[in-house]
Amino acid sequence: MTACKSFLPSFMVDGKKLQKLLRPKHAYYADKLGSIASIAVYEDEDEGKRLLYPKARATHRDNPYRKMQLRRQTTGRTARSMLNLVANNRLTDFRVADLVFTLPMEVSKYLATKVKRGRDYAWRMEARLWAELVAVGLYSDGMARSVNLHTWKTEAPLQPHFHFHELLPNYALTVVEDMSGEDGGEVYQLKPVAWDTAPGGHGGPWTKDELKTVKAVWTMVVIRFVRKHGISCPFFDDPEATLDVFVEYIKFDTQMGRVRFMHKLNYKARHWSEDYAKYSNDHLDCDSPPEWLIHYSNKTRVFGWWGNLKSMAGKASEDREKLSPYTGKPLKPIATGLFAYEGREGLATILELAGGRLFWVEFIRGKPVEGEYTPEDLAWLKSACLVEDENGKLRHDFPERLDLQGTLDLNRTAPEDRLVAPSGGG
Repeated sequence: MTACKSFLPSFMVDGKKLQKLLRPKHAYYADKLGSIASIAVYEDEDEGKRLLYPKARATHRDNPYRKMQLRRQTTGRTARSMLNLVANNRLTDFRVADLVFTLPMEVSKYLATKVKRGRDYAWRMEARLWAELVAVGLYSDGMARSVNLHTWKTEAPLQPHFHFHELLPNYALTVVEDMSGEDGGEVYQLKPVAWDTAPGGHGGPWTKDELKTVKAVWTMVVIRFVRKHGISCPFFDDPEATLDVFVEYIKFDTQMGRVRFMHKLNYKARHWSEDYAKYSNDHLDCDSPPEWLIHYSNKTRVFGWWGNLKSMAGKASEDREKLSPYTGKPLKPIATGLFAYEGREGLATILELAGGRLFWVEFIRGKPVEGEYTPEDLAWLKSACLVEDENGKLRHDFPERLDLQGTLDLNRTAPEDRLVAPSGGG
């Protein structure tokens, strides 16, 4: 095993989420618990920190921490490709609009009753919106976007709340004449699209007046749907009512902008079970997830040139390298892959090298929030690791009573029927 130097402080990335998502307390997760299988160690040389990335092994593929890990792998590849695209093509003043289009509560409830068909209805409204924006000149087919449909409310995930999270770059793929050959021809290039940069503007894809048009178009798309399906929606009783559209933007020419982009990808692609696990930990008597939620994967849909992002981006460095959540720059691998620290013994080794102190870091809107693990937290981390059996194989060690605050009976071993093999990998 590769040695991990002890002179840098060690931070567990998303360490508090680990405590909330790996072993949720609600009965729904009784057969979906996980354990820390190994911990990879990277060095962030700019920040002067060691970053720890635990890898989970779960008894069910729907463990929320496992879902988070799989999502981060996918969004990490997307982030690297976009950063490579901007760097390799020397795209200046590259921005990405962060848009949210929300549906009224009554429409969300109606769509939830239709389950999968309801999600299809929502996507048809989203497609109609952009088709009509093309018609009025506020969007072009050469542009790109990445879209996620959220069907739940973050703070109360059992409530239907349909809304779209969309990322829209300010570059469009345009056809230019190729004069390099005798016969000429066509080639495609990314060209900047003019955005609102006037004083007092929001710096997004539309001016204030254009944004009013966007809101009006979205409102009319939803009104047509409401009328067609006979949905009672008091919001539209006021003929002047328009649905709001949230607009922000991210600039890639700043380090914080690139970091915000990485975290925004993660936020919009997250699985509903992450929010439900956090909510149900605090509301143990709440209902289990309803049918309209339980089979929803929140898969990202991409449009325009975003669908060819990987091939367009090329390579600036190794595609599999991990980027720092602090800076967006590549991290230095210290103990990864087959050389990561395994199970309970691996955690003990990391703690010994760290002088018995371990820190955690979470990222809120791209900004780090840090803290030190308490002795109770460290006890919980130890209890959550895989342990070696008499044959030297790693296995789960679930206590009968789970407490997220760390007050566990660490000597209690799980009944044999709880020591099940992982489903769908870890």
